[in-house]
Amino acid sequence: MVEGGNHRQESVSNALAALECDEDDVVLVHDAVRPLIDAGTIERTIDAITRHGAAIVGLPAVDTIKQVDRTADGAIVTATIPRELIVLAQTPQGARVGLLRRAFAEAEADGFAGTDEASLLERAGISVVVVQGSAKNFKITQPGDIELAEFYLHQAAEAGVR
Repeated sequence: MVEGGNHRQESVSNALAALECDEDDVVLVHDAVRPLIDAGTIERTIDAITRHGAAIVGLPAVDTIKQVDRTADGAIVTATIPRELIVLAQTPQGARVGLLRRAFAEAEADGFAGTDEASLLERAGISVVVVQGSAKNFKITQPGDIELAEFYLHQAAEAGVR
């Protein structure tokens, strides 16, 4: 157990500093608000990190993605981003410990705050591969999300899945 920080990046940095392991070991970071992760996705992510050094779980975009400028009157569309170029990032995200520590150290030295581990790895020039995620691995952040999570958990219980 380590003390968390004010932001995800600080919490993960604290955890990385506390790890006693080899630089080639694999480390995963997972959002607590994504409780429906399955063992197969975790295993595929570890396998991808073992082969490539860093990986995230993600879903291909199915909606049309619009880039916008924010104005006082709302958002104004400035471009359509081809959805085949977009992945919706999930967790777990991870890398070999040495690569992740390097990415965090470089970000801290430059005062860079990323939105996730992949953003720090990318910034450090480390390639991050994408492992196919699942729509069930969603973030519980909005009022209806608890009911959806309970539905999936009830389905799993009825099917005898653990």
